[in-house]
Amino acid sequence: MAILQASENRVFKFLQVNLGRVCSRDEIAQALWGQGWTQKYSDWMIDTLVYRLRHKIPANYAIKTCRNQGYALNKKGYQLEGSDPSSSVLKPVPGIQATEQYLNYMNNPANIRQGLTDLFKAAAGFKKYCRGRLLVINSYSFDNVDAVKAWPGEVVFIHHDERALDLHRRRAEELGLKHVSVCYDDIRQSRLADKTFNLVINDFRLNFNLTHRQNQQMMAQTRRVLKPGGAVLLSVVYGQRKRWFEGAEHLPRPCFPKSDYEKLFKNAGFKIVQEFDREEGERWAKTIAVKTGWEPTFTRYLLK
Repeated sequence: MAILQASENRVFKFLQVNLGRVCSRDEIAQALWGQGWTQKYSDWMIDTLVYRLRHKIPANYAIKTCRNQGYALNKKGYQLEGSDPSSSVLKPVPGIQATEQYLNYMNNPANIRQGLTDLFKAAAGFKKYCRGRLLVINSYSFDNVDAVKAWPGEVVFIHHDERALDLHRRRAEELGLKHVSVCYDDIRQSRLADKTFNLVINDFRLNFNLTHRQNQQMMAQTRRVLKPGGAVLLSVVYGQRKRWFEGAEHLPRPCFPKSDYEKLFKNAGFKIVQEFDREEGERWAKTIAVKTGWEPTFTRYLLK
């Protein structure tokens, strides 16, 4: 990539964080000029910067103009469906939103978390699936980037929470990881291209959905973006019936019965290859404070 001027770099990084999403001129202006953007605003300057970026950014990126709306940065392999990005602008689906307290807990190394490092340790017997293009759904911990430092292929972290995207982007830059990128996307109504990932990781993200319908959307879209022969590593908290649980992160989330999740996977076209780490889930259940007086547990699955 050609050397970018400071102003060009700010705009490019902003578009990268919002990869695939249409960014308005006002949003770009705020990223470029900060708090004083209204006094410094210039359509000519924004157009000039975008023109220069188009000639400097790597060939696998493209900046598309969305008439009367703004610009969208796309990348080969997980582009928007259709030719017009403005037709696929995300409309957020209701669900559990992370609080600042939750974010602070998940990004404090002193706290006990169930992150990708734990998942890879538990899934040590499935190394043959840990290759190729990896999609990580809705991670909230920057140190999950550390877990994929040696991943033999491209890694894409997606999220519809820009706070999480910024955490992951900054960590990837700190570690100099060229094979790791972030993308603004909601897997429940994903705009990722069909059949583009060898492995998809969904680590407790089903527990951020409020309804069974949202779980169905998440699994259907996961199936769509998975390559033939690909696999899914998935962790889920479950209970005897639909209940709310609250772990050490102090964020209430719903869980469904185990049988509901397994039926969900089957109806989405997946086969459960193996269930694992259930004993660890039972130990975890005994360590968390649950206000409702019952103990949920978790398990992990390898799906194909």
